[in-house]
Amino acid sequence: MRRVICLVVLAVSGPAHAEMMCESGPMPPQGVFTQTKVAGSGGVIVAGNKLPDWQFRDLNRTVRPHVTNVAPGLAIYHPPPVADPEITLEDTNHAARVRKLRVLKADPLVPPPALKRVVFGEDRSSRRSYVTVELSEGTPKAAVVAVIVRVEGAKRIPLSWTLVRSNGVMTLPIWHTPFTCELHVDSLIPPKLGETVEVMWLDESGRISEPSNAVTIVRAKEPK
Repeated sequence: MRRVICLVVLAVSGPAHAEMMCESGPMPPQGVFTQTKVAGSGGVIVAGNKLPDWQFRDLNRTVRPHVTNVAPGLAIYHPPPVADPEITLEDTNHAARVRKLRVLKADPLVPPPALKRVVFGEDRSSRRSYVTVELSEGTPKAAVVAVIVRVEGAKRIPLSWTLVRSNGVMTLPIWHTPFTCELHVDSLIPPKLGETVEVMWLDESGRISEPSNAVTIVRAKEPK
């Protein structure tokens, strides 16, 4: 089974062109560009089906980042001390892929998510399944990624993640089976009915929040 991270839909003139123009396949490596700065213990959030060997520019040399793997296809590239307050992350061809401003003062860390419940559902007509996170409070402004992890005693196993596209949202589609037009990460793990899970935020400075309260994934109610 191929696993999905996001759905890409393009507005075109008719259905005959939609299939031809939609973006699909393995997600190429990219920075999460909602970030505007890097502060404190943060870094650059990088996503992709295969995480790249990118390095930071420091005047006339490149320096390897310290990489924190957060979840399948998702990592934080922490910059080393560099002379320029603007940090640049380059690919193997020395093309700049991400430019961010390093600031000395970090905003407070985003508080952990408050989970109401996590729901597993199935669309019988399409034979696809989905997992949705329902929050007691809306998504905070500084949160840019939500990560779901399985709780096994003292262990935390990252499963899947999704971009937080706007603040104040009460539900997040954290995983679903593939659609036709999509970019995907093959190594995402579908959260399963009955598993105990937590959710964490990644903020715009590339820092990880404390985990949420733990909940058990429940089945979605059948439509009447």
